Amino acid sequence: MPVTIVRPDPTTHLWTGETEDGTHIVCRPIALTDTKALAAMHTRISSETVRHRYGGYLSLESRTESGRLKERCTISDTEFALVVEIAEEIVGVGRLSIIHQRDDAEVAFLVVDHEQGHGIGHMLVETILCVAQEMELRLLRADFAVAPDPRMLKLLLNKKFRSIPDAMTLDLADTHIAA
Repeated sequence: MPVTIVRPDPTTHLWTGETEDGTHIVCRPIALTDTKALAAMHTRISSETVRHRYGGYLSLESRTESGRLKERCTISDTEFALVVEIAEEIVGVGRLSIIHQRDDAEVAFLVVDHEQGHGIGHMLVETILCVAQEMELRLLRADFAVAPDPRMLKLLLNKKFRSIPDAMTLDLADTHIAA
């Protein structure tokens, strides 16, 4: 039986802050107007980061195809995404996708190489966890097809995700997340 999905209010997930090195950032829900900025972000991602995020090679053309970007820049009852900007340039994305109209969701994160290790991934994970609680989700899953990023693995373990074959999961019923 499908569960009732509580849709997050995008206006509550807009905030500004600083990275660990003091750089001013803006975190906000993704918008359809972000397609060009998201395509530009993909030009600043190394092949190693692509391999970690997508589990193998995925060409720049495939990652920046217009229809794919429009789909990725849409918030719906089953999809929610945040972007982090520095000087109006997108440097990170966090996504939450409901699995089969249940109370489970897949989460994924991507940060451009030159901003990795500055706390942006941590901010995206924290905010996505708050959105998941707001949506009354039960279980989150981060899939790793081939080669997970060791820093992301460490971050998710620190957030109480558990390692299972090819993925990490977090049972939100057992987790308190400060908003």
